[in-house]
Amino acid sequence: MGLRKAFLRSVLTSSAPYYPLRRITRWELIASLGVAAVAAPFAGLHGAISGVLGGLVNIVAAAAYVLLVHAGGMDDPGNAVRTMLRAEAGKIAVIVFLLWLVLTQYKDVVPAALFSAFVLTVLVSQTAILVEPRRKRARHD
Repeated sequence: MGLRKAFLRSVLTSSAPYYPLRRITRWELIASLGVAAVAAPFAGLHGAISGVLGGLVNIVAAAAYVLLVHAGGMDDPGNAVRTMLRAEAGKIAVIVFLLWLVLTQYKDVVPAALFSAFVLTVLVSQTAILVEPRRKRARHD
């Protein structure tokens, strides 16, 4: 199996040991909703919306990374590295664009909630990669 197929299989399946995309996205959503829940009593509805938007920035950027890696060449190690570097640059561009978009278009944004959720989702995504999934126990009937 080629490097590209192995990478895509690992990204797109939830049980893959290489890149648990579903687990990462789930954790990021939970973190975003947590920040929104904490921000709501202090900053109201706009604080909650800002918290959700801050998390969504990182989630959308991760999706862009996956799409860019999928579109790139992974036939040899050199191309794989170039593809991943381009995808990372694209992810950063998406992050900058989305943060700019939210900050300029959403007039009632609560910056503390937005950036708290964004930073928390970045940290959570790295943690979710490192955590081993629970293994199902074999049943001894």
